[in-house]
Amino acid sequence: MRRASRRTRSAVAGRSRAFWTASCAASCARWNGSAVNVRSAWPALVVLAACTGAPVVAPSLVPVATFAASDPLAGAQWGVLAVDLASGETVLERNSALRMIPASTMKIATTVAALDVLGPDYRWRTDLYTSAAIDSTAATLRGDLVLPGTGDPSLSRRWWKDDPGPLEMLAAALPDNGVTHVTGALVIDASRWDSTTVQGSWMVDDLPFDFSATGGAFGLEEGTTLIEVRGGAEPGAPVSIKWWPYGEEGFVRSWLITGVSDVVNVTASYLPESRVLEFTGAVPVGRIDTLVVATRDPVRQSAAALYRALRDRGVAIDGGWRIEWDPGVSYGQSCVTGSVPPCPFGRLLRGLGSPPLLEVIAGVLEPSQNWIAEQMIRTLGDPVTGHSSWSEGTAAAARDFQDVVGLDPLDFRVVDGSGLSVQNLLTPRALVQLLRHAHSRPWGAAFRSALPSPGEVGSTLAGRLPDLSGRLFAKTGSLTNVGTFAGYLIDARDREIAFAVMVNGSNLPAVTVRDGIDAVVRLLAAGR
Repeated sequence: MRRASRRTRSAVAGRSRAFWTASCAASCARWNGSAVNVRSAWPALVVLAACTGAPVVAPSLVPVATFAASDPLAGAQWGVLAVDLASGETVLERNSALRMIPASTMKIATTVAALDVLGPDYRWRTDLYTSAAIDSTAATLRGDLVLPGTGDPSLSRRWWKDDPGPLEMLAAALPDNGVTHVTGALVIDASRWDSTTVQGSWMVDDLPFDFSATGGAFGLEEGTTLIEVRGGAEPGAPVSIKWWPYGEEGFVRSWLITGVSDVVNVTASYLPESRVLEFTGAVPVGRIDTLVVATRDPVRQSAAALYRALRDRGVAIDGGWRIEWDPGVSYGQSCVTGSVPPCPFGRLLRGLGSPPLLEVIAGVLEPSQNWIAEQMIRTLGDPVTGHSSWSEGTAAAARDFQDVVGLDPLDFRVVDGSGLSVQNLLTPRALVQLLRHAHSRPWGAAFRSALPSPGEVGSTLAGRLPDLSGRLFAKTGSLTNVGTFAGYLIDARDREIAFAVMVNGSNLPAVTVRDGIDAVVRLLAAGR
């Protein structure tokens, strides 16, 4: 597809040179009223400029108007703004005040707010405490084992690439401290977080998929469950199924059978009334396959997984495990939920720290990771209200956008952190102002480096716009009928430009919208 695009541009360039040899009137007649293909828009505009006496310089409204009116993109809503970071000059503009669904470019707003509110060096902590002193002679903790949930988004293999992982590190804390028996319970103190697991405006059809995973006070593996299925020896035989993290025994229910087809056909459904993840469908004979699904009720399953990991290491816990959701509840020996540390007579057995926020945002922006973005925006509420939730977090982000970044309050609506909700709104000028704000901060260069870049393995630009490698640092966004792109671009004149290109209401395949957006970005890169 990209090679075809280059050939098309070359052919169009040849045709445009031919137009220069024709009379101005003939050229204008040829282009007037015609549908201009998005890939041929720039040569057409050069001719139009010559015919009308307009200078062929840094483009403004005209090129984007031509893109927006071209077949098949006619009818879509376009909003574009590009600004020279050094001079403040507007390089390209169309409908920059139009409020639009941002999709994943919302992550630019979320990460900028997090850096402003929490600071670039902020780290989440996951600490495991005792509620009382340890009786070392009996290898016994006579009390509870307490984990205050902080919403740490780094408890996954993305950040713990080598063994032991975070679950193993936490579970090993007791035997490492000579404890094999706990007379109390494993208590997950989730009182500083809300218990909501699904943002109310997300699409129901998306909920089983890993990109819609939701978190909470304590979540492992980015709110997902890895499922392994193995087909039986013959059609009709049962299918074996394993999952990880392994929490509650009955969390997964399988109705899978071994099928006659050589195609894996598995459907996952979460049953909220029974807290069961149910699988139906068929797996070929002898086939082993894996899939990743969203873990509904992730705090509960993560707590159960930690409890199981402790038992597997020979630690007996008399009181089982539980989650405390209400703040200010007394338990154990003078422990109070919501307090840090939770127990005045206890001790810290193990503390895990996340990477600094600047590193974590790269884990959001490069792969467009939704779950971490949601943990991040919910965390924003805690420094202000002492409670982490979507309502407090989005309110904190909105205050930052208005009071610190200087956005017009009508230019944004923040509903979630990832951009999954179609109720989020941003204008192109809001996105560009956020980018300009980030550029002006001491952490601006690191923020730019955290954005995807063409050819970067594992990023959303790994196979896109390869001709702009090293010059483009930008976040993609895509939902049904929505395509967006925003970031920084170094053009052919070595100007660094902050830009946002947003398309809503396209009713077109995503690739068609993407090609149109890429044509605008290449126009910017040319530095004309």
